[in-house]
Amino acid sequence: MSYNIVLGAIWQHSMEIKVSYKELRYTTKQVKDLLVSFWGLDQDDIAIDSSINKEFGIDGDDWALLEIELKEKLGVNLEGLQFDTYFQQETAVADPIHLINWLIQMTFYIVLFQWVSTRWSNFYVSSQPQKAKLTVGDIITSKFEGRFVRRSERRFVLA
Repeated sequence: MSYNIVLGAIWQHSMEIKVSYKELRYTTKQVKDLLVSFWGLDQDDIAIDSSINKEFGIDGDDWALLEIELKEKLGVNLEGLQFDTYFQQETAVADPIHLINWLIQMTFYIVLFQWVSTRWSNFYVSSQPQKAKLTVGDIITSKFEGRFVRRSERRFVLA
């Protein structure tokens, strides 16, 4: 019985990241500043739960460049991040099968006059598999953890 309590305490402890408020605030500012300079975002539009891939539209090659910037300028190690979980391959949109599928769908919708509504412009995008949300908080958490970790998997404890 006490063995389970000890394991539970070890597991609970490993879920916590002890950091000073000053260091957490500084790191958050660094990540936000990098996003502002990299993607031209407004500082006020960036929150901890802002989605890098969904809200900001950073995908594919853009993510690869941002990942390099995060590593070189801030020392963020994102080892363990599964690219396909969060991002669409840019070639997936341009490959011949998707192109043919898109042409058939667009022809069908134009014939039915669906182009008048806004729905048709998003049809092709919505037919792609949905990707998970990668947040600014995930990047900040990964900076402190030294590898990719979801923000929801850790709890910050101010020291």
